Amino acid sequence: MKLENIDDKLKEKYINCKSDCKGSLDGRDCPVKFTLDVLNGKWKMKLIWELIKEEPLRYNELQRRLDGISNVVLSKTLKELMKLNIVNRVQFNEIPPHVEYSLTPIGKELIDVFEVLYDWGKKAKMSQVLK
Repeated sequence: MKLENIDDKLKEKYINCKSDCKGSLDGRDCPVKFTLDVLNGKWKMKLIWELIKEEPLRYNELQRRLDGISNVVLSKTLKELMKLNIVNRVQFNEIPPHVEYSLTPIGKELIDVFEVLYDWGKKAKMSQVLK
């Protein structure tokens, strides 16, 4: 990567990341690698995106919005995101009982990441259309 092509703030993060990641061969100390591992998988980012667009959502509504996801995979993905403190689960002990999912405060911090992805996707899509 040519460092003269990026702004000073990003350059500082890049340099810090290089030094943070030197300590381990598998990159466990690298914040970017950690974030990529957290968001890795077919459904995690799609599920988070649905909760960003509207929350709270019930299990069945999440399943409807994530076309093609099985009960097993949705349940596993939700458990993984809850373990990472990204998604919150609230159980209502009423008749009929139901559960709602929402983003935790740390999960809501990912909104900025999705805004950047949205902007990039919009530009990239337009550049594909113009070709």
